[in-house]
Amino acid sequence: MAPNLPSLTERLSTRRDTPLELRQYILNALAQRGRSDATAAAAVRELQVLAPLPKRQVADAKRSIGAALDLAVPTGDGGLFLAGWVHDPHGLSGGLTVHTPFGGERRLEVLEHRFPREDVAKLFGTAPSTDRSGFVAYLPGAPEPAAALQVHAELRLGSGGSIRLVPPLRPLSPADARAAVLGSLPPQHATPLVLETVIAPAVAPLHAAHMASRGEPEIVSFGRGPETPAVSVIIPLYKALEFLRFQLSSFATDPGMAEVELIFVLDSPEQRDELVHMLHGFHALYGLPMRVLVQPANYGYSAANNAGVAASIGRTLLFLNSDVIPDQPGWLPVLLAALERAPGTGAVGPKLLFDDDSLQHAGLYFDRDVRGRWYNHHFFKGLPRDFLPARRERSVPGVTGACLMMTRETFDAVGGFCEDYVIGDYEDSDLCLRIRKAGLDIRYVPSVELYHLERRSISRHQGYTRGVASEYNGWLHARRWGVMMEELAARDWSEVPPPPALEDSLMRPLSAGAPTDTALPVAVPGKSRLFGRANRNRS
Repeated sequence: MAPNLPSLTERLSTRRDTPLELRQYILNALAQRGRSDATAAAAVRELQVLAPLPKRQVADAKRSIGAALDLAVPTGDGGLFLAGWVHDPHGLSGGLTVHTPFGGERRLEVLEHRFPREDVAKLFGTAPSTDRSGFVAYLPGAPEPAAALQVHAELRLGSGGSIRLVPPLRPLSPADARAAVLGSLPPQHATPLVLETVIAPAVAPLHAAHMASRGEPEIVSFGRGPETPAVSVIIPLYKALEFLRFQLSSFATDPGMAEVELIFVLDSPEQRDELVHMLHGFHALYGLPMRVLVQPANYGYSAANNAGVAASIGRTLLFLNSDVIPDQPGWLPVLLAALERAPGTGAVGPKLLFDDDSLQHAGLYFDRDVRGRWYNHHFFKGLPRDFLPARRERSVPGVTGACLMMTRETFDAVGGFCEDYVIGDYEDSDLCLRIRKAGLDIRYVPSVELYHLERRSISRHQGYTRGVASEYNGWLHARRWGVMMEELAARDWSEVPPPPALEDSLMRPLSAGAPTDTALPVAVPGKSRLFGRANRNRS
């Protein structure tokens, strides 16, 4: 009778004394065979996941040198991202050698990109102001025969000796690995050089792998929408669902929303049952037809909007954030008329307000900060709602994606939302710049006013708030559009005259644009009163 032999994984899991060279030989042989044998390929992954090497570092305050590899991420295209720390006040180390499970070797002679590590400074009793023990690095290379999920390394010493370091297992999903890379250093140390030579080469392939994993969204319908909608309204959702009752109540009491196709795209699928239950109740209450697209995972703002467009049928598209609430009914036809009124217009956006009635957005423009980095800014942000220059309809460099209207023809012509940005930032300005590159205009329409309780969703994404995703997106945006932003920034947008039809209306009360006797007040969260022109005295 054949003995009941343990599997290879069980053997390596229980025998921690297996020589490292033998382990690497087994993995390498399986990886080579895995090119044509699915079972061998599966064994490579299983061995790494189920029998990982124990983490190994030197973090003893009594020793004069210490080091750790906190993160080592092979990126799938041959690259290797490293993050960790080295405390070496006496200059004993002479570089780092990294070994992959399949016999590959990378050498890092100088730890170039250093930054303070408060935890390391505390451990070794050094001044945080002088500590520069943290480091990040990217090592290019050729792809190996299988995915490497864990490496080991040696911190080389001048004497010829070394200190062995083993990082934890690489995060298994590309999205988690991407988040780990973006969270590996403080944002203030994400210089353009670090972003270009370290962060971007690692993030780009991981992000591409995550986006390539997408499946088709689930579609849940409530009622039957119009067969030929005037506008398809696409609303991405991520985490923040508490504003939907305000938004939907305003839609349901607005005759201008009767012929629209309403599509929500849920980018946090763990909330699927909660959202479906909520919308089922709203549909029963208002009879408002709508559809929900549930993404298989979180793929970001651009992918959510593109999925919504793919499922829509309207010839005009309105991209609307879930935390945008109309000030009064009748706003959508006015915005649509502005898009159709001026030939050559590629997109339009309205006036957006904070909940204290100050201006949040009156068009988007580009400018550099004190360090020379490009940022998106909003005209007249924080000024009074009735600030005269913000009452002029005019051409602007761009408008925010919180409320952006364009035709499907234009959307298709410029390629839709770019999905290279991580999670959600700069995608709207990227779209506007591609519209302008196509020779089309973008206009700000102040006669439409909506409240925007901005950045409520993205602030709940830990992968964004705890890392350098915003810095990476800003670097990518500037790298692609720096020349055009420079040209647009040099233009005096205050000199662009409003259309003749608006000249005579500039000094009329703002409420003259719509009949106040039919305006229904809309409750805005966070306010103790109702908003809407019907209940506000404009003298």
